[in-house]
Amino acid sequence: MGCATGGGSRTPDRVDVLHPDATSRLDVEVGQVVAFDLPGHAGTGYEWRPSGACPDLLQLIDGPRFTPADPTRVGSSGLARFRYRVVAVGEATLTFEYVRAWETDGRPVRRSVVELVAADG
Repeated sequence: MGCATGGGSRTPDRVDVLHPDATSRLDVEVGQVVAFDLPGHAGTGYEWRPSGACPDLLQLIDGPRFTPADPTRVGSSGLARFRYRVVAVGEATLTFEYVRAWETDGRPVRRSVVELVAADG
């Protein structure tokens, strides 16, 4: 499940805030670092995670990293960020699911899909 992690602390070339329960389309170039932000709440027990196999054209750099909107409030809403490096030309679909990690048979309560088209840079 998900993608193999590749090191690196490079600032993303592009950041997209994804909408839950929606499909987004993104045109990218090989070599770019892209970040996907998904809204969530720290105190609910739910978290975003990639679903299924990682598309061959991406390499996960890190994620999710949750940044609260208000760090002084416990359980604050915020954004979970996933960073990827585009490593190949092609088309692929990346799906994120909002789940409780400890529930082995739990269904996702939200889903966000990104359709990617990667070209040479």
